[in-house]
This record gives sequence, structure tokens and C-alpha cells, in this order.
Amino acid sequence: MLRVARERVGTGRNSAILTSMLVFLACLADPRPIQCQSALNSLDVSGLQQAISVDDVAISPGDLLTIVVFDTPEFSGSVRVTNSGTIQIPLIGNITVGGLSLSSASALIRQRLIEGNYLKDPQVTINFSDFTNHSAVLIGEVLRPGPVLLPGSRTLWEVIGSAGGVNPTAGEKVTILHKGNTSAPTIVQIDWNRDLVGQSNPVINPGDTVQVSRAGIVYVIGQVGRQGGYPITHQNLSVAQVIALSEGVKTTAKASHARLIRSTPSGRTVTELDALAILKGKVPDIPLQDGDIVYIPNSVSKVVILRGVEAAIGISSSVLIYRYQ
Repeated sequence: MLRVARERVGTGRNSAILTSMLVFLACLADPRPIQCQSALNSLDVSGLQQAISVDDVAISPGDLLTIVVFDTPEFSGSVRVTNSGTIQIPLIGNITVGGLSLSSASALIRQRLIEGNYLKDPQVTINFSDFTNHSAVLIGEVLRPGPVLLPGSRTLWEVIGSAGGVNPTAGEKVTILHKGNTSAPTIVQIDWNRDLVGQSNPVINPGDTVQVSRAGIVYVIGQVGRQGGYPITHQNLSVAQVIALSEGVKTTAKASHARLIRSTPSGRTVTELDALAILKGKVPDIPLQDGDIVYIPNSVSKVVILRGVEAAIGISSSVLIYRYQ
């Protein structure tokens, strides 16, 4: 079965995560890449953004905060949270904000300004100047690589879901570099074509870096039912297997004059192969490598095949990538 993958606690958070996972799993089960990608692109993630909002993040030592007291610049500015979780406010002195949300810290400063008779009705706003202490970084084969806001610890699935999921080219190896201990990474294997239930789902903490590997890709171009690219994931692919995944050869195909196009350190090679005999089991199947292109022509003319090979090389860079099971 062909699958395509482009790939989120209160009631609101559960709803956001559930919605994201349902779309993600639906896309795994849908062999139509355009429809699947459209569904993911149109997914309303506002619930997730609300579920994982800035105010869910607790202030920590080392955070750089921007404090704005409306129309009162002498109480406004940037402050760094000390190791003991305090900040220094003019006239007020030290205030402990470590462990508080931004809204709670704002309310505390407002209360101190009123109690000290500095202002009658101060409007206090606090924001993070950066999220270095409260984010993980996703790199590799995810839809939206970059920093992901983490209000505390989250699971691998939640972090990848908040980045839009994995690309069709995602491999099964996921490497997690832990903050302060990058020499001992956590490496897990995830089969994106299977139900995620029962698979490894480690905890991701702020400061961690998550890398999703790239799977090898083989391409089938020409007279097949579904030309495209197919990832080499938990199993190797052969010529017969990739033709089967592409829904077989068309009746107009000259499969006995197929070509295997392979890139090598010394350049590109083009090898003639009898795909029809391979499919019938008359000759041994041929294992494929990352980047291989299997071209099935519709004519035995050498000129036509040569032109087809050249076209296949160009087409392979723009075809759809399918996942399969």
C-alpha cells in the first residue's frame, strides 16, 4: 500500500495534539501526495499555538526579559534573571520571578508598584527577549525545521508534530543531542509507515537538538503506472520491488529494454536491463542504491531510449516522493 507523508496538556492542548495526529496518520494512509500536502498546509494550528503559548513557559534563570510599564520608562527595560530566579527593578529592588509565568510576573510587579505608592494603576507587560532556554531545535527531514517552543518537557512526537511532521524523504533514524551532553546522543528508530503506538517516544527538553535523517531515494520513470521516488527505509529495494510499488509497467512499455541509471564517484553509468525477465523471475533481481533511476521506455529505438534516459534524469528531480508499506 502506497503512503505519502509530509508531515502536535488542559482540554485545549489535548484537542490540538489530537487534531494534528489525526491529520498526520490520515496522510500516512492516503496515497495521494497532493491532497495530503494540501491537508497539512491548510491545517489550523492556532489551537496548538494557544495550547503551547508563551504564557505556558515558566521564567528560568538566565532568561532575558523585556519589561514595559506603560508610559513609565523609568520602570521599563531589559533585565536578566539571576541564578536565584530574581530580577532587579528600580526603586522596588529584587523580585523573585523564577518559576512564574509572564502574566504572573507582570501581576507581581504591578502589585509591588501599587504597594510602594509608585503608581496607582500601572499597566505592566513582560515578554521574553529570546527563547533560547525554552526551545528545542529541529533539523533534517521535517516540514518546518528550526526552533520549537517547549513549555517544559515534551515528547518526540509532540515536537515533530509542532514542526508540521516529517517530509516524505524522512529516514527512520532520529538523533537527539541533549543540552550539556552532546557527546552522548540518544538515537531511536521510527518507522513512519507504521502506527506510532508502541514505538519509541523519548522526552525532549529545552535546549535539545533533534535531527531526522534523510532516507535514500530510488526513482522509477517512464512507462509505469505511477512514476516517482520511493524511500529506502527499513528494507532495501530491488528493481522488481520498485516497479511493483509504481503499480507495474504499462502495456505500451518495452520493459525488456529498461535502463538503470546510477551515479558513481567516477560519473553516471547507464546499464541496460531486462526488467520483464526480472519481473517473471527468469533472471536475478537487482538491488538498488540511493539515487538510482529505473527508466522504462516505450520504444526499443536507441535514439528514443537515449533521449528518454536524459529526460528521466531531469524528471527525477521533480517527481513526487511516495511512502509505502
